Amino acid sequence: MRVELSVAGRRLVFHCYANIPAAQTRIQSLARYFGRMPRAHLNVIDPIFIVDRFPGGRATSGGYWKPQEVRLWLGKERNTGVPDEDIQQYVGGPGGRGIIGVSRAAFVRGIYQFSVMHEVAHSVDHHLGIVPPQATVNDFRGVRYPGNSVGEYAAEAYARLIINRRRVCRDENIPRGENMSTCSRRLIGVLRRSPAFRTLPADWLPG
Repeated sequence: MRVELSVAGRRLVFHCYANIPAAQTRIQSLARYFGRMPRAHLNVIDPIFIVDRFPGGRATSGGYWKPQEVRLWLGKERNTGVPDEDIQQYVGGPGGRGIIGVSRAAFVRGIYQFSVMHEVAHSVDHHLGIVPPQATVNDFRGVRYPGNSVGEYAAEAYARLIINRRRVCRDENIPRGENMSTCSRRLIGVLRRSPAFRTLPADWLPG
């Protein structure tokens, strides 16, 4: 199933290869969050694939495959359900696109919006950069994410910014001496120092 969202004149494409009840309704409900993104960020969102499993067999959460990594999906229809010809048609060719992947397990969760926007953030990061120069995981304290990849922390902060800019931090991860308001403002400031945000008006915030 192919579902298109039109947001601020930009067409966002979802390719759903998993059996998900009311999938189209769930996808359409995401328009409100995409509508909060800057147009420049909307313009670099790669196609979104909803599948039962990813090429390596993983069936939870999501992932982002850069254009040069899309070849990893070829020959993996047994896992993904996506024929090679679909990969070639939707993201292949010269100047090909990347793939934003969301698993069925993530998409049927009550908080699927966070999974989708986190992976969308990786697409924005690849094309425009949402990690400030020399930033570390410590700059994103207040966000929770397993591992030590600053890109993952930045993507999580970005997703939470778009979904609810007043609660970018997690309650249980707010650093000592801060509250939700000050923690969220600090994280927004970190994101604003990244290349993807530098061209936006100084007072920009999600709509």
